[in-house]
Amino acid sequence: MGTARSRAAADRVSNPKMRAVKVMGMNGAAQDVLRLPGALDLAAAEGFLETIRQHLKLDRALCLDASEVETLTLPCIQIILAAVTAYEVSIVNPSAAFASAFHDLALDWTEPIDHLFIDTSHRYAPTTEELRKYEPFVVPGGVMTLHDTTSYPAVWRAVEEVVGGRSDLRVFRYYHNNGLAVIEKRRIDSR
Repeated sequence: MGTARSRAAADRVSNPKMRAVKVMGMNGAAQDVLRLPGALDLAAAEGFLETIRQHLKLDRALCLDASEVETLTLPCIQIILAAVTAYEVSIVNPSAAFASAFHDLALDWTEPIDHLFIDTSHRYAPTTEELRKYEPFVVPGGVMTLHDTTSYPAVWRAVEEVVGGRSDLRVFRYYHNNGLAVIEKRRIDSR
């Protein structure tokens, strides 16, 4: 049932004819309004990215209507953030779930972390950014775990770049079941 719903969401997002409406903006310029589906989950991310690209190729402003969004995953959030940052893309009617997801990303983290688990976009740059942002908050004796280090080489490359060669970290790599990196932050000796 969940897989069928995910496929349906991916189909809705990746088919611009089903969900896009053309309107005229206040300045008289053509603007596409893309109504986002209720579930922007991992299955929908690839189709969503292609839909955004196709709309941006038309060189018109794009407006994302987020009124129906109830589920939003990190890859889709990253796509939306990139579109809003780099192109003329605006968001209207954000649902409570949509607004909450973006609010959570904007928070400045200040609390100590005992166990940091990263299993997000599987791309090099976002994984590197996440490690650099949160690793300083991992307490001595704490652990960082990253999933999919074998099936997505970009994840392992990010681990190597950010934590490789550091004497305060001990890295264990497991190759089975898509790969797993477990990184122990060593306790500081008080001698």
